[in-house]
Amino acid sequence: MDGPRTFRMMAAYNRWMNERLFSLCATLSDEERKRDRKAFFHSLHGTLNHLLLTDRSWLGRFTGVEVSDSLARSGAVRRIRGSAPRA
Repeated sequence: MDGPRTFRMMAAYNRWMNERLFSLCATLSDEERKRDRKAFFHSLHGTLNHLLLTDRSWLGRFTGVEVSDSLARSGAVRRIRGSAPRA
């Protein structure tokens, strides 16, 4: 497969799926979004946070600009690299 073409296709899919997911989540109340659902990231809010951090992490790898220091200091980066997630 052609590398750049594959990456563009994957990025387009990621954008399309994020838009679908975010539009569905926008219909939920804050309380419902943060409710513990006994899933890996506990809540939909936790899952959305994970998606944001992983997208930013991958973008940093592609652009050479790492995830901001404020995210690293918050502990969020450690959570996406393997320690227990929090909602």
